[in-house]
Amino acid sequence: MSNNGKNNENIRFSTNDFKVVGRFWNGKLGYFILDTGVKKYRIEIRRHRKAILLGLNERPHIPKNRLDILINKIVEELNIKKKEFNRIRDLIEKEIWKTVYSDLEDRPKSFYRERFLNAYIVFYEDNTIRIFHKGDVYKVDMTDDATLTEKLYEIATSEGYNYEEASRLVDEFKKKLKKSVEIPSIVILPDGTIIRSVQKDEIIRGDTARIKLWVYGEMTKEGFTFKGIRCIVVLSDCVNVDFPEYDIDEGIVVVENEKLVENITLSPREVERLKISIKKCMADPTSIPSWREVYNLLYTTIDKYIGMDERSKVLTVLFIIHSYFYEFFPVTFYIIIVGESGSGKANLKDFISKLTRSVSVAQPTIAALYRIVNNLDCVVVIDETRFDSFLRLWLNVGNRRGTWIPRADKEDQDKIRAMKAFSPKVLVCQPSQLSKIATDTRNRSIIINMKRKKGVFEREVRREEIWPIIEKLYLLKIFRWKEYYRVFQNLDQIISQYLGGHPRDKWPHLIALAYLIGEDVLKKVLDYCIEDYAKREEFSELVSYVVNGILRCVSVSLTGGQGQGLREFETELIEEVETEENGVIKLTSKAIVIVNEGFYDQRNKDHRSLVRQIGRLLKKGGLPFVVGFSREGTKGSRWYCVDLTKLYNFLKSYEPELPEDIDFEIIRENYGIDFKKIFSDLSLMKERIMELWREENEKYTLMEEKVKERKKEKITRMSEKMSETSEMSEEVIFGNTDKKEGEKTSNKRDMKTTIREEKEEEYTSSDVSDISDVSMKKLVNLSSTFGEDMAHKLSKILMELKKKEVMSLEDLLLTILF
Repeated sequence: MSNNGKNNENIRFSTNDFKVVGRFWNGKLGYFILDTGVKKYRIEIRRHRKAILLGLNERPHIPKNRLDILINKIVEELNIKKKEFNRIRDLIEKEIWKTVYSDLEDRPKSFYRERFLNAYIVFYEDNTIRIFHKGDVYKVDMTDDATLTEKLYEIATSEGYNYEEASRLVDEFKKKLKKSVEIPSIVILPDGTIIRSVQKDEIIRGDTARIKLWVYGEMTKEGFTFKGIRCIVVLSDCVNVDFPEYDIDEGIVVVENEKLVENITLSPREVERLKISIKKCMADPTSIPSWREVYNLLYTTIDKYIGMDERSKVLTVLFIIHSYFYEFFPVTFYIIIVGESGSGKANLKDFISKLTRSVSVAQPTIAALYRIVNNLDCVVVIDETRFDSFLRLWLNVGNRRGTWIPRADKEDQDKIRAMKAFSPKVLVCQPSQLSKIATDTRNRSIIINMKRKKGVFEREVRREEIWPIIEKLYLLKIFRWKEYYRVFQNLDQIISQYLGGHPRDKWPHLIALAYLIGEDVLKKVLDYCIEDYAKREEFSELVSYVVNGILRCVSVSLTGGQGQGLREFETELIEEVETEENGVIKLTSKAIVIVNEGFYDQRNKDHRSLVRQIGRLLKKGGLPFVVGFSREGTKGSRWYCVDLTKLYNFLKSYEPELPEDIDFEIIRENYGIDFKKIFSDLSLMKERIMELWREENEKYTLMEEKVKERKKEKITRMSEKMSETSEMSEEVIFGNTDKKEGEKTSNKRDMKTTIREEKEEEYTSSDVSDISDVSMKKLVNLSSTFGEDMAHKLSKILMELKKKEVMSLEDLLLTILF
């Protein structure tokens, strides 16, 4: 008998002895590591068509229905009793299925990250902490303070700190964590069940944003090679950008069709190019693209591919920019491209798809949308599809963060999955299809009406040609997200005083972006907003029909129907409308049809049906201005009491477009209610926003001029100082004793005064960077020549001059030394 057998001869098997300590699955290949307490086994799994193949520490080749072969090997090696065979089999089979379906599980997301020395500490929503240090990963429960302290202490000592320093560092780090992370609350039930509060991820924590970049390529992990998408996290506070080195909790999304995700993802080569650009922007902030620069690039590029009017072009460009930032905000908006066949819809759709992180789909299934949006957080482009009930629901709730659609799991009907709907959408449809989209969805969208335009346009949008624009969009997001976030918050407070309902979901974004781009674009977008707000759809068709009918009934009853293009009040409406005191009017549903249609035909089925629909709405629709209902007359006609003051308040809340044939002046004279005043004066909103823009722009211009003057003065003083330093260094190096000692002392004093003045100016100038990262090697060389005190001062001057790009560091050193 083997040693293993002797050691395990009297061990009774327990499911607690066996545990899985590692698992990987890419959709086709994978494994899990089974720790028996004595030996670890790697059970390889491979999906081949509908079959599942298994292998025990070897390439998968055994069909799953022959699982007993693997179990026998484990039982024989560990000398486990045969009666435990079924229990082991059940356990391993469960783990096989758990691995195969692990890609469908909701992975715990990380919600906070911190660095401790050379280790990354990551907090997850399932209340666990993972410590990534030198290739090792430690998992700790968030409530287990003792184990966390022990692991941090081990890391500090392994990096060369003594016991006292390690304890101090750990204590300081834990104090920092307490300010940033709330330890989950715990409830212990009588049966021993422990319930912890669940943590949630935040894309913005403090001054830092967590930005995801998705990379597509061929990956190799644990001996497996496959094609898929992997997430890279970028931490940015708009000045410093960090690429954390720890494993990403979003996992890998296996996608074999590269074309499906080419717009969402970056290639490895593009990632490297983007990293180089990020480093360049960090070293030289003037390299960061401006809002105007990106806008102009998109505005001029779109003309190469599509012919469209000015309004459509401006709003399309702003939508493309917004799509890179939508995760930072609680609401987003859609764009609907409408046009007849051959109007250029497909060209515009392709252009938007290529310039945004998007997936284009036609007739999407629920499962496909679940995998795409939940995993990749992208724009969804839906091309001339059939808008079924689910898709209408998904679109209707998808503009607001935190809205989820529950779906039952097919494998486990007791398990509920949450389907994310939040993301910008692009809908492509013909005019006949537009009417089938819910009114709420249309109101949350920018509608682009395409018309056929002749011209020479490029047919294909190539990735390599537009990559410079895509790169600038990513850089804009990484380095300027705070600007968009701040301007949106400030302008939303102004816009909300004038816009209500669905327009408030889309126009603050468009106006904020235009505000950042420039005055000319801002004026255009404000004009588009005012024009669009007057045409919006606030009510259903039936409610709008009833409201217009009630106002017409009031107007006709006061004017006698003169000039209305209708039959006179006495002959047609005398028995259908009555006025009462206190601004209340009584009418029948038949009266509303008469004033809207011009007549009522008892034999017309449509008229009779419309009367019944109006009656049900007035009685059961919960309209706040309907204050009474009664049956009167020998025929028991239904009469409805409408309070005109409440109708005014109702309309003022929604500000719908009202018919022009109504005499609002005579209503005001008789009832003291001016229905013309239900509309907000959006010109005041435009004036306030433009005035705010001019004030901020003026302040920025003055500040910029002052900074330029200070820089110019500083460079002039530094040039003068360099000549003095050069003369002084000649005396120190070559021992020139011709000069008097008093002159040397005077030169040194003047130089100290100049440096002190320069330091004072550094603290007042907003754009001077910290200079504490002087190269120690160069400092040592200067110390050997000038002495430690003078070398330290000179090193600061050198680094400052290098930043101003007066000359290279080597040339500066040569000037001082020789």
